[in-house]
Amino acid sequence: MLGRLYVRYFPILHRIQLVGLILLSIVAAIGLWAAPLPTDLKNLDPLAAKYVALGGVTAFGVLVPFVLTFTKVNAFSALKIIVYLLAGVSHGFSLSPYLATPVQTVASLAATVVCTLLASAQLVELHGSILSADPKSKF
Repeated sequence: MLGRLYVRYFPILHRIQLVGLILLSIVAAIGLWAAPLPTDLKNLDPLAAKYVALGGVTAFGVLVPFVLTFTKVNAFSALKIIVYLLAGVSHGFSLSPYLATPVQTVASLAATVVCTLLASAQLVELHGSILSADPKSKF
């Protein structure tokens, strides 16, 4: 029953989840930016590690999802799946104990869960659009 409700209200729920991802990513980016440089990294440059994580969270968690907010829900489904997966990986990378602060850890963990839900829902929507275009498809 919940699955049918989610499918029925997919456009609005998708936008709510997308705005949640953007807000959580902003909190995580602020936490990463305010965090001190990691000191225990031996093989990596601490400054590069911090700014790669910050760039990934900002690009794939804030900027690209903000642009995707203004597209139709069923447009660019494959691209959206890739963006959500990259956002989840960026948030997962920023959960490293060398980079994370407590507030940023909670925000990144929640954003990773939201990215997983968004990618799964977009995959189901893509599958449904393929089946509606060609009902005899075996995909």
